[in-house]
Amino acid sequence: MSSDTARGNPWLRLAGVLVRVAIVGGLLVYLLAMVLSQWGELRGKVVGAKVPFVGAAIFFHLFSMVFLGLLWRELVGALGHKLRVVPAIRMQWLAALGKYVPGKISTTLGKMYLGGVDGVGRKLVGLGCVYEILFCSIGSGLVVLMSIVYGSLHGIRAFTVPAAGLVATLLICVHPRIMLPAVNWVLRRLKREPIENGLTYPQTVLFSLGYAMPYVLGGASEYAMVRAFFDVDPRFMIDVMGLGALSTALGFAALFAPGGLGVRDGILAKGLVLLPLGINAAGGALVALAARALGSAMDLASGVVSVAMYGGLPWKRRGDDG
Repeated sequence: MSSDTARGNPWLRLAGVLVRVAIVGGLLVYLLAMVLSQWGELRGKVVGAKVPFVGAAIFFHLFSMVFLGLLWRELVGALGHKLRVVPAIRMQWLAALGKYVPGKISTTLGKMYLGGVDGVGRKLVGLGCVYEILFCSIGSGLVVLMSIVYGSLHGIRAFTVPAAGLVATLLICVHPRIMLPAVNWVLRRLKREPIENGLTYPQTVLFSLGYAMPYVLGGASEYAMVRAFFDVDPRFMIDVMGLGALSTALGFAALFAPGGLGVRDGILAKGLVLLPLGINAAGGALVALAARALGSAMDLASGVVSVAMYGGLPWKRRGDDG
């Protein structure tokens, strides 16, 4: 059966949705079942969770969200449209809720729509989103590479060269002589005007380094969440940062999992068990689910704040389609 037929058949689409829900739900239920199976042991850790570390996890996660908004502002500015801080952050936060919609493109579509509220052309926002995806890939790769080289697991240092090669390949892909022709080829296929100017190569390198920072902050948040329940040596923070970056990247790559639900959490839980932290499978699942609850709650809260910051603007008809 052809893909066009599959897309046009509502029953097949419904079956696809049910399969995705079953996979994601199954992964989350599995993690929850692991926690409940040893709840007698974990209950004391949950009740006695160290509040300062929970606060640190919230702080680092919020810092990461603000930093992403500021990076988006700088990226759009480098492409030719100056955004103020508040419009950039509210666009970043509200569009980020699209990651919970299946398909992985909703965040980009959301930014393209919200960009019109602040007078940013669709084409410029679309180009910015392409850059952002590549920069996030490079940034996560840099953090994973850092954890391989400087982390506690000496056995994985054999992956240094492949990880460095992947980062180098992505850095080549964002070179203007490769990036712009590829984007313009797509635009021509869509019967759109080509883009004349993108980022310079020094700018792409700087943004690639900048987009590593949210993964560092996210890793610090996850390490703080680990410390809220378990006594773990600070020297393992870099390992947790690398694990967080890897699980986030693989969760994004899992097309069937909105927001990496289940996939990211399962990888994080398993990784915490493999690290020499003294955490068993149930403990890893507890940390992964707690980190997921924190991240999703803050995504929802930031979305509500963004809607309040926009007021009625997003719902008014926009006229710019550039």
